Amino acid sequence: MPDRAEDLYGLPLDEFTSARNALAKELTKQGDKTAAAEVKKLPKPSKVAWALNQVARRQPDEVDLLLQAGEALREAQRRALEGDASEMRTAARAEQDQVNRLVEAAAPLAGTGAEDRLRATLRAAATDAEAGARLRQGRLLTDIETSGFGLEGLPDVAPRAVAADEGAAARKEQERAHREAVREAEHLRKQADIEGNRAQRMLDEAERAEAQAKDARHKALEAAERAKEAYRRAEEAAARAGL
Repeated sequence: MPDRAEDLYGLPLDEFTSARNALAKELTKQGDKTAAAEVKKLPKPSKVAWALNQVARRQPDEVDLLLQAGEALREAQRRALEGDASEMRTAARAEQDQVNRLVEAAAPLAGTGAEDRLRATLRAAATDAEAGARLRQGRLLTDIETSGFGLEGLPDVAPRAVAADEGAAARKEQERAHREAVREAEHLRKQADIEGNRAQRMLDEAERAEAQAKDARHKALEAAERAKEAYRRAEEAAARAGL
């Protein structure tokens, strides 16, 4: 794949198709029909994917922090399967905080009502290696829905017991700890979503209030200038009248 094809995903969304077709045409003229065919097949990203691609290209360090938080959360999940859920709360909160930061950066690009899809795609990227690699490259193609809680493919960590009864008890305790850890993390995520949405609404209201205050100050200054001019004219009229 030509390096220039990677640049297509950094363009404004409405320029993607025309730029892709132009590049494919240019490659064909250069005799590289294989590369031209590959470029021509490149799909236009969804608006959510495009918005996240722009953020990934502009703020790669923030994306790296998200992927690190996702890795830490997976490790906490593994420990929870072993019966130690002590790190789940911290890991889940760290991942959610980073998701919220990236949603805040991408939401103005993705448009109104896209926050939930942005969060879902970022969570998927944090828990899925392929999606994470695409996000890091700024080459997401579409929205991604998380499947489950990112626990696919975790190794069997049930302790081996000498006695069958002890093994069953250990597995039950492990399952109980796992269920509690998942419930706790999901509860934290829901709370974080609520707080994130509330914060966004408050920011929007603050921006509107600031705009209204700015307009009021402007009108007050104009009124003061008009009053100043009226006083000046009144003084001139009084002088002409000999007052």
